[in-house]
Amino acid sequence: MSLIVALKFFHYLSLFLAGGLGVANALLAKAHQKAQMPPAPPTAHPA
Repeated sequence: MSLIVALKFFHYLSLFLAGGLGVANALLAKAHQKAQMPPAPPTAHPA
């Protein structure tokens, strides 16, 4: 059980550091507002 908790912790930490809720997301949004330029559209190709 403790292994699952430890793995969940690292999972949520990695999601946070990837920019989902972290500081980088806010910095990017602020930079786009300052430049008055919208973010680029997603580049994923449809299946």
